[in-house]
Amino acid sequence: MVIADGDDEPLKKDQMTTWARIKKSARRSLALFNGVVHAVPDEAPVTTADWINRVATGDTELTGGSEFNVNAAR
Repeated sequence: MVIADGDDEPLKKDQMTTWARIKKSARRSLALFNGVVHAVPDEAPVTTADWINRVATGDTELTGGSEFNVNAAR
């Protein structure tokens, strides 16, 4: 799950509530993109592509339910 840190508070709260409702055993990962207001691919294209590549190639670090704070300022 990817969340833009700068999303409007009601939207961000809804996304975090959804994440919390997913059983821990069923979670994969949550990436909170710092420095991004809303449109993650538009505002951080390189970082977004890196994360999509990690998911697509089955990066095992992203399958254990971890939460990541991503510096999206690249």
